[in-house]
Amino acid sequence: METIRKYVERLWKDPELIRYVVIGACTTAVNYIVYLLARAVDLHYMAATVLSSVIAILFAYVANKLYVFRSHTDSLKAFAIEFFNFILMRVVSLGADVLLMKLMVDGMHLNDRIAKIFVQVVVVVLNYVFSKLYIFKGQKKS
Repeated sequence: METIRKYVERLWKDPELIRYVVIGACTTAVNYIVYLLARAVDLHYMAATVLSSVIAILFAYVANKLYVFRSHTDSLKAFAIEFFNFILMRVVSLGADVLLMKLMVDGMHLNDRIAKIFVQVVVVVLNYVFSKLYIFKGQKKS
């Protein structure tokens, strides 16, 4: 148990991780608020999931690039590759979002608004791993 506590303490001393948690919370809030607004106008929960995810993905790209990973691209080509990789990985996490929502709402008969909260936890973790390992690696501003 002591080892786990030390690991968690070390993680929370990582400024990048702290920034990611803050931006991740903001991205989750954007996603959830758009989802609730879409549901309020009777958009089907799956369509609302996709719409809210697309808007959150665009918000997340800008926030992660500028504030979390402080990525710098020197050319339009480098920017396009980074953006494409970001979108590609987010499509993977969107797939997890949609599948988990389907499982929880249709399979487990949970309320969609509650299921969305649980699913977002999984999505935030996936997105951090994708961003850290595949998208913004080694492109930091000095």
